[in-house]
Amino acid sequence: MGVFLQYAIFPGCDEVAAWAAVMEASEAGFHIDLSKCRYAKSHEGTQVLMEGDELGFSPLAKALSHAALNPVMLLYIYDGDFWGYDFYGGQEETHFSTMPDYFGPVTQEEKGRLSGSPDALAGWFPIQNIHAVKCYLVHWSDLSEEELDGEKFALMGDQFPFGDCWQMTDFAAWLGFPWPFGQTERTPAMKPPLPVLGEILAQALPRMPREESL
Repeated sequence: MGVFLQYAIFPGCDEVAAWAAVMEASEAGFHIDLSKCRYAKSHEGTQVLMEGDELGFSPLAKALSHAALNPVMLLYIYDGDFWGYDFYGGQEETHFSTMPDYFGPVTQEEKGRLSGSPDALAGWFPIQNIHAVKCYLVHWSDLSEEELDGEKFALMGDQFPFGDCWQMTDFAAWLGFPWPFGQTERTPAMKPPLPVLGEILAQALPRMPREESL
């Protein structure tokens, strides 16, 4: 069996509020093993890893957002074959899948719905370069076999190429949320995440010595 994984990003949200939202979603009937949830707090918000073979997709993302009164992006890996996300922020929502036709042919309208929207994310995430985010929002079915098999990366410095479901983590890092959960049972080896700008600025730096008056 391939990898089934989902994790939620709560930008600008503290861990307590994220925990309460996950608890409320579980009580509402979503299949979440609360004992296996892992939380990671950073300067930019909170991430929650929810492993399991049953994914919540758009309904879970919406439920978490409503419960937390906070925007939520729910990223997922499906059977190790592709990745995508569902995002809710107030009245705004956007959805993306690297393989919108995975379960069969889809209309152009549905394919467009699953194309993502960097502009919809820009107001909620600490995105430094919106054009970089666009580089990940590619439908793999539109790529050639050579591009999928030739280690083609969205951006220089990425760890995972197109065709690799863990490209999801490179995308999240560009949103300001590097993968914080280290090695799990089904996680490939990853480089340690670089600190984001907010974490660097939050560090207590030593003061420069003042020049003595003459």
